Amino acid sequence: MAKCFICGCELDENTKPEHIIPNGIGGKLKSKEILCDKHNNELFELDQIICKDLENHTNRLNPSRDNGTNPATSYELPSGEKVTMKPNGEYYATKPEIEVNKTENGKIEIKYSTYYSTGSQHKEFALNQLKDIVEGVCRKNNFSEDVIKRELDKLEETFEKSIQTDFNPMLKGQFQFNSSGRLFLGLAKIALDYYFYNKLPKIDVDEFLNKFKEQDITYINQNTNYYYEDNLFKKDSIYHTIILNGDSNNNLLYCIISLYGVLNCIVFLNRNYAGNDILKTYSYDLRNREVVNINSNPTITQNMVENILKRKELFDKIKNAQNTFMSFFKYGSKEELQKDFEKFAKKLDNDIKELQKKPMINSIEEYENAFQQIFNKNVQQNKTLKQLTKYELTGLFRTIQQSITYDFYLQPYILHTTNKIIVDAIIDILLNNPELLDSDEILINKIYEFYASAKTNNETVNKLLQSNQEKVKEYIKDFIPKIKTQLIHYRSCLNK
Repeated sequence: MAKCFICGCELDENTKPEHIIPNGIGGKLKSKEILCDKHNNELFELDQIICKDLENHTNRLNPSRDNGTNPATSYELPSGEKVTMKPNGEYYATKPEIEVNKTENGKIEIKYSTYYSTGSQHKEFALNQLKDIVEGVCRKNNFSEDVIKRELDKLEETFEKSIQTDFNPMLKGQFQFNSSGRLFLGLAKIALDYYFYNKLPKIDVDEFLNKFKEQDITYINQNTNYYYEDNLFKKDSIYHTIILNGDSNNNLLYCIISLYGVLNCIVFLNRNYAGNDILKTYSYDLRNREVVNINSNPTITQNMVENILKRKELFDKIKNAQNTFMSFFKYGSKEELQKDFEKFAKKLDNDIKELQKKPMINSIEEYENAFQQIFNKNVQQNKTLKQLTKYELTGLFRTIQQSITYDFYLQPYILHTTNKIIVDAIIDILLNNPELLDSDEILINKIYEFYASAKTNNETVNKLLQSNQEKVKEYIKDFIPKIKTQLIHYRSCLNK
């Protein structure tokens, strides 16, 4: 029977599931076989530390979670005003700026500014927010009910007229890792959770586990650090990833953790490891909501450990990881999006034309694979389409595929094949039946017979040749009289 790796008590089907990656950041991997309910609850504060440090990222992505809601966070406009953004992307002024004054002639002057997402419900929220504040200020200044009603009506009228739209506002946010000083304890918990989730021997992590139970921050910090290695994690979406590596050759047992692709760390569970080789990986695509395979198998030697744990100058690495994360959210104006899509369509068209210059692809399956590769390459190079989820891209791919079919791809080859059949037919007639040149009708029918009976090794090509028979017949009728004089000349040359 499974036991809690903290206290050793036995666990059963009634045990509360433990999220190995915190639920608060959209973690899906969980188990009832690693922690008892008591220690699940006690260690929850370590999950909260991770969630707090990644609050802005969670707000931006709004990942699916098993329970609870994602947080609203504060951002700042370039002008300095603060806005509160909900996890669905909607935002409004945290505190609208309002100034209510009574002029010398007894009139009331109200100046205000606020910010909100486009949409009637957001406009109504912002207006009601302003009206509540104005009413409160008016009552505080002992204005009469008639004056208050008149000013609120006037506010509603001027509010509509004063709206200005920014299609792509710049919102500035800040985040800080390890603000509590206990972040690495939270990451150590993930590493231990994943280790015991894989049912690996407790003896190989005894020292680290005991220090973790004691909440020995010094020891944990001495064996944990940020870890931003190039090409270790996929960058085509946003992932939570864990790599557990037991290396008997280098006597190291370590766990690499990447959350949102932004908070990347390594936890050395045993630096004198004497167990078997282990490689366990887990990666969850948060945008497309699916577990994906990864092939990362890093090699770290004993000589590298001290350098990894001493690294401090990682600002540029973290900045690059943050930029990758944000690249999935940079939506522009309607005009910018349209321009970007047109650029994608043009590149796709050019790549298909280049493909048509190469030897013909002989099956629908091979063509669809080639087209998929062209599509994927251009998506990754396009800043707008890169923001779409896999399901949205699948829909786009299928829509485009309906027009850029295998039949469409084959058109240049069909034209080439048609011309070759007609040329071969004419050469055969000149060499073997030159008397056919004496009658246009007989000549045209004979060339058409050649075309109608021609076959290739590709059934799709054969069907397209057959479907074009009427058009080709009309073409032969129009074309042969134009070259009849040259054909008779060639016949006379052959007869000499």
